[in-house]
Amino acid sequence: MKKSGIVIFMLLASVFSIAFAKDFDLGSVDLNFCNTQNQLHIKADAGTQTGFCMMFNNISNTTGMIKVAIVDGEMSVGENPVKACKTTTEGYFPKFATFSGMATGNIIVLPPNTGIVQRWNVDIPTGFIGMLNGCITYVMYNSGSEASGMFQIVNRKANIIDVVVSGAYVNKFGFMNMKTFSWEDWKLDPSKVILSQTTPILITQLQDKNTLVIGLENTGFIDENYVISWTVYNSLFGRKVYNKTFTIGSGSLYGQDKVVIEHLLDELPFYKGKYYISVDVSHTPVVISGMKLDTKPVNMSQTLSITVYPDMYTIMVVVWLIVLVCCIIVLVTILKKSQKKKA
Repeated sequence: MKKSGIVIFMLLASVFSIAFAKDFDLGSVDLNFCNTQNQLHIKADAGTQTGFCMMFNNISNTTGMIKVAIVDGEMSVGENPVKACKTTTEGYFPKFATFSGMATGNIIVLPPNTGIVQRWNVDIPTGFIGMLNGCITYVMYNSGSEASGMFQIVNRKANIIDVVVSGAYVNKFGFMNMKTFSWEDWKLDPSKVILSQTTPILITQLQDKNTLVIGLENTGFIDENYVISWTVYNSLFGRKVYNKTFTIGSGSLYGQDKVVIEHLLDELPFYKGKYYISVDVSHTPVVISGMKLDTKPVNMSQTLSITVYPDMYTIMVVVWLIVLVCCIIVLVTILKKSQKKKA
């Protein structure tokens, strides 16, 4: 009787354990930073390595696998903005943070009713200043087939981390190296370039029009505001005959970004020849709240010379003027000779 009772109890226990066993899903993962909070706020210095760790707890009775991603954080748009996570791995935080634990290929295996600790290293480069916002996101992982990107974005969880980075401003703003200039990206024909690619400034010629092409790049991590102007002049017997300054424009260039600016040289005088062009760029770092930056404008300039050949219209006008002057001279000479004969 006792044996049958024990058997019945074991059967009922197994039935109840099966009935109430929790399958693994996103709700089965209890994820916190090692300070037991779901958000982390730390301080670091530029050019140093810092780190953080997270605790992954599987509260289900089933072994599960999750895929972890590191993305940038951002503020949502609206009347009451809140911190959110970007949907792609593009940004600063994914470049700086690397795994330093047991995960392989961003996949973490979680045994049932077990917790593991995962650590990340954050290598902050010299020149980065300000707030580094990041998110640790994770989704369900199935080695057989993965869900689509949109499904993963909707069905994911995230923890937010903020790193306040202190350091000194490093100037990484300059002219783009035209040796690595991508002609296809900017729709320019290299056969139309009439200056060497080794110069930071190009002049292209298309349909009898000369265009100034300037490439700017910001290899640092601080956004920069810039203003571009250029002076064009020519000289005759050591004296400047034509001298004029133009403002090309202004704008902002994000960190780790580049821009190509084209300006049509259509304001030159009708007479052509050798011109000197000086391009001046003034840039200042964008002020970061709570950070001390040297916001004095930094100036850089490049000067080049170019021989601008006249177009067909100008050539015809000049030729007709020369012919007209010659005709007048000939006519005046003939009239003078005729008057002398009459005298």
